[in-house]
Amino acid sequence: MQDTETENHKLQDTLEKCNKEFSEVKNQEETIKALKEKLNEYEQTLSSKAKNLALGKEQKLRNDFRKKERKLQETQTFLASKFEEADHKVQV
Repeated sequence: MQDTETENHKLQDTLEKCNKEFSEVKNQEETIKALKEKLNEYEQTLSSKAKNLALGKEQKLRNDFRKKERKLQETQTFLASKFEEADHKVQV
């Protein structure tokens, strides 16, 4: 009878250890799942921020280009008029 009780006690200890280990593993799985979700959120946020930053930079470059292009046209017009004046003076 005592062998049965000893065996029963060992089995209960083993079952208790298994339940404890299972609980720890379950907690780890939940932690991993939560961390994966958080990582996905961070990746989406980062992607969105990078996209917005790139769009902002692109818009700034376009604006800078337009300004420089306009200035170039003004300079070309100015130089063309000066060239015409100089050409007219040479002909006179």
